[in-house]
Amino acid sequence: MMILALDIGGVNIKAAAVKAGEVHRFTAACTHYFPIWKLGKERLVEALNQVNKTIGAEYDAVALTMTAELSDVYRTKREGVEHILHCAVKTYQKKEVYVLNNQGNLIGVDEAIKSFLEVAGANWLATAWMAGKLLKNCIMIDVGSTTTDIIPILGGKVAAKGRTDLERLQNGELVYTGALRTNLASLAKRVPVNGILTPVSAEYFASTGDIHLILKHIGGEEFTVETADGRGKSVEEAYARLARIVCADIDMLNKTTLDKMATYLYRLQLKQITEALKKVISRIEVKGRVKKCLTLGIGRRFLAKPAAVKLKLKPHEMSDLISINPNIPETAVALAWLAASKLVGDGNLCM
Repeated sequence: MMILALDIGGVNIKAAAVKAGEVHRFTAACTHYFPIWKLGKERLVEALNQVNKTIGAEYDAVALTMTAELSDVYRTKREGVEHILHCAVKTYQKKEVYVLNNQGNLIGVDEAIKSFLEVAGANWLATAWMAGKLLKNCIMIDVGSTTTDIIPILGGKVAAKGRTDLERLQNGELVYTGALRTNLASLAKRVPVNGILTPVSAEYFASTGDIHLILKHIGGEEFTVETADGRGKSVEEAYARLARIVCADIDMLNKTTLDKMATYLYRLQLKQITEALKKVISRIEVKGRVKKCLTLGIGRRFLAKPAAVKLKLKPHEMSDLISINPNIPETAVALAWLAASKLVGDGNLCM
């Protein structure tokens, strides 16, 4: 049985295909940049068809999850879920479509529409399920371009306290900070500029992608979203954007000053994730059981890993535990594995 898994986000559509059997074989994956608030919800079917062309595989069923329903192109989550699922049904007319809910179950489209809050923003369940398969007792830290998920796993089961985005925000299991898209003005009210703590302008002049580019945490090819000013992804252009957050430019501030600003902001972002991780750890009843961490996402090495180490957790990447390319869209691969296990039977994933 061939299964296509889709993670329909507000910025990217991530896809993975798996041939399900005694061993579930991963066959293809892609990430399609589709900022739905900018390109328009009416183009979602077109975007899904483009993903199909890129994957290029025949499949028998589709499993999907979503976060795009939170985009402001939709008035409510109900409207977003309904529209996304209607687009999926239109695109995959002759295929069975399954939707992941926040209990980790795959349900039909009609049931998903009725219980829309249970499928809205449920993509974290896929990677948390995978964490339970790979490390029975751990905390999963998934630092994506926009958000960070921090999910405890006990005895191979998801032990999250929250289920909806709101509940997860309240419990430290969802942190609205990411490796690329986060507005730097949300990280600090002031930054050091030539020895003076200087107020930051409340504009979208620069993003976290800029500081991670400057600090060599990522390369330009990994800066997979639009920049704040719509210009390029070179380090020089990142310096120019960073200077603007204090209403300056690269003629006024030298690179040493801008490097110090970038480092300061990075440390604040790392502290934000570490504090949320500490909050989640403090809730786990049998703390001694959790000594490992599964780090995922584009920020796995420079945000998730140091946060884990700071709190004495041993970090592991997915590619350390199974033979798979570390740069593939992990949520889609996790969903493909989950769907294969639930629809065909439990089994290991391999290339």
